[in-house]
Order: sequence, then structure tokens, then C-alpha cells
Amino acid sequence: MHVLVNVNALGPVGGVELSTLQVSRGLVERGHRVSVLYRRGGEHTEEWREVATHLQQVPSFDCAGLSAPLDVWRLAPAVRAAARWRPDVVWLNRAEQLVWGLGASRAAGCPLVVHVRTHLPVPGLRFVARRPQHYLAVSDFVRERWVDAGVPAGRITTLHNGIDPAAYPWGGLPERAAARQVLGLPEQGRVVLSYGRVDPAKGVDLLVEAWRTLPGRRPEDRLVLVGDAGPRHADYVRALRVSAPDGVLWLPGRADVVGLLHAADVVALPARWQEAFGRVVVEAMASGRPVVAAAVGGIPEILTGEHAAGLCLPGDRASLAATLARTWDWRTVDPGRGARARAHVEGHFTLDRVVDGLEATLEQACTESSLRAVSA
Repeated sequence: MHVLVNVNALGPVGGVELSTLQVSRGLVERGHRVSVLYRRGGEHTEEWREVATHLQQVPSFDCAGLSAPLDVWRLAPAVRAAARWRPDVVWLNRAEQLVWGLGASRAAGCPLVVHVRTHLPVPGLRFVARRPQHYLAVSDFVRERWVDAGVPAGRITTLHNGIDPAAYPWGGLPERAAARQVLGLPEQGRVVLSYGRVDPAKGVDLLVEAWRTLPGRRPEDRLVLVGDAGPRHADYVRALRVSAPDGVLWLPGRADVVGLLHAADVVALPARWQEAFGRVVVEAMASGRPVVAAAVGGIPEILTGEHAAGLCLPGDRASLAATLARTWDWRTVDPGRGARARAHVEGHFTLDRVVDGLEATLEQACTESSLRAVSA
């Protein structure tokens, strides 16, 4: 099977790009071919070269709003590449680029599978919802919203995101001590970690305020906030830094988060934004760290069973503080909790499961497309 995929950048702009690279590699390891169109280069360029049958830079995949007439012309090189390479299926990873996906699949004469990673349906979806062969949603939460927006329920399947657990290894007490020494953290204190974008949607201010009132907080405990904010949120971050209570450590964003996870006792994600999935949650749990997170979007689909004890009320500082206070002494109260968190990820949210589901969906789309062509 020859798959055409597009990415905005050959680097970790966000979780979408990283997931697309990892799953593409999985498809190639199973004997499929993957051709890639991209807008910008990045630090994963060499990895993409190893994966891709074809690799070509193009001006754009976007077509929306007042600039739509000009955008159509800028899509032409990407559409022509699809026609030239003749893939068996187009795998679209950003639903907001649906216009390009439809044009590429038509030019190549092949089906389109749309991987939906946002709960916000694209404008005008009802007019074109039946054109893609199939949709994959990263959570039931996302699936329900796209069905409400016009996608036929029989054409959209939930395929939860997954990670390679080996990339987020278990970290016990020796790993915790080593990681804390590198970061300059107290060896015996309790550490709450939050990493990712630093902006209001991620609820970082809620976490800082919850830390201020956290019951039983001791001088050696730390709240570690890791991430960067764009220019639009510079004032937000500056105000947080000025008003933050004692024990808050700010670090810049980084691609390798394993050391951070190993240094932590608990990972927090108090998002206000309706997270489509919540990759941070499975990364943390794979490393053996319980997670405290707002019950928004797809997060409750990850924190199920006993792990649902880590859910707190969205936007509620008191609920967040109380849930953290119940969780961060787990090594004493329930020492097996970390191992069960990792087992939960290994059983439900692995990269292999994602490749299995995607491969089956792409192959089914190709088969159905061929059957329609024969019957026509």
C-alpha cells in the first residue's frame, strides 16, 4: 500500500507532527510505502528521509477565509504531486486542510482518510462530509462532535492516540534521585510537574494558585513548570512569575521530557481547553507517574477505572489542590500505583495499537474504493 501524507513541518511543532512521523515509520516497517509533502523543514528531516519514498516541500495545504481564492492556487503544487505519485490512499492529519485532502485524493484517483485531532469541525463540513472514505477520531469526545457537525456516524471511528512505552521508560527511586540532581531539585521533596504550552488554555495559572493553597506543602516541595509561551501570552507568563509563591521552578520547553518525568512524583494537566486527547497524560503514566488532570475533552477516556481518581473539576482551583493533595504521597500510601499506571498505558495506549488501527482503516478504504470502481 502506498500512502500519501502531509505535515506542516519536519519537526516537533506539536503532537500531530510527532505522531505522524512515528506512525508513518510503523507503516513502513510493515512493508508499506509512505510519501510525504511538507511546508517547512525541521529537526526530524533526516528521520523523514529514512521513512519516505518521496519527500517534497510545497507552499501550502491551507484554504480558508478571505484568502481562499489565492490559497487555491497555492495548493496546486501539492495537488500535482499527488497526481504524479499516484498513491493508493491519502492520509490527512489536519482536518482543517480538508480542501487540500479532497483535491489531492481526486487528482490521484484514490480514497481519502481524515485523521481528526481537534474537536472543532471545519467550516462548511456538512457540504463535504460524505466525500472522504473514512474518518478516524482521537477520542470519543472528538468523534461525537464531528458526527453532530454532519459526518455520518458509520464513517468515523475512534482510534485513541498512543506512544511507544519504551520511549518513556519506568523511573523508580534511583532514576528520580539522578534526575533531581541534574535539575537541582531537593531529593526528598515532593515534585509536581506540568509541561507543554504555557498559556491560559492549559490552566497554568490555576495550577500556580492551587500550589499556593495546597494542604501540607513543605519547604522542600516543588512545582516545576516547563514550557514556552508565544508573544501573545508574554504578559500572562510575566504576571504569573511575579505573583508565584515559593517553591515554583520555571524551565524552558524541551523535546526530551524523560528526565523531567523521572524527577516528578505527579504530573498535572489542569486544562481549560477541551483537549482532544491528552498525550501528556499517557507519557506521564508510562513513566510510572500518576496524573492529576481536568475532566475535559478526551482526558476522561484515558483516566479510567482507578486512574479516574486523578480527575478534577475544570477551572476549579480548590478541586485541583485537593486532588493533588490526595495523590502526591502515593509512594507511601499506594506504592504500586505507578506500576499500574504504566500497565494501563501498555494495555490501551501504545503506538502499535495506533498503527494497527490506521493500517486496517487505510486498507479498508482502498478495498472499498476498488469495489466501487468495479461496480461503476
